[in-house]
Amino acid sequence: MIKAVLVIAVILQIVVAVQSDGLVRALAELSAFLLVSVLVLSANTQKRKKLIPNADEF
Repeated sequence: MIKAVLVIAVILQIVVAVQSDGLVRALAELSAFLLVSVLVLSANTQKRKKLIPNADEF
């Protein structure tokens, strides 16, 4: 659910960046980059949690 919201936000920011100029475009590009970074970091965190076994599994 959160990933879908972040992906939609990135797409909206890219659309705004394509249609705008100046400061608005720069801010849209920056926010899209930051949102993509959050998506990548959340994916890495979830992947790492799956790789670490729990003590209950032994």
